Amino acid sequence: MIERSRSDLNQLAEAASQLEDTDLEYTLETLAQKARLQKEQVITLLKTYWVAQDELNIVYLELTSEEERLIYQ
Repeated sequence: MIERSRSDLNQLAEAASQLEDTDLEYTLETLAQKARLQKEQVITLLKTYWVAQDELNIVYLELTSEEERLIYQ
């Protein structure tokens, strides 16, 4: 499971990097599609690696209030 999570994290990080390079805001759905992951997987990864461990360089991600609640709870 840890290897799968790391693989998913790598996919997410690559997708986020490509989207961040555009300097435009993007949605969670766009990030999930680009990473080829389910939205729930992305939320879990963001909660763990973006919020808790600050491993992802994400600035332009536009979240709804519900998505923010799920990630920051």
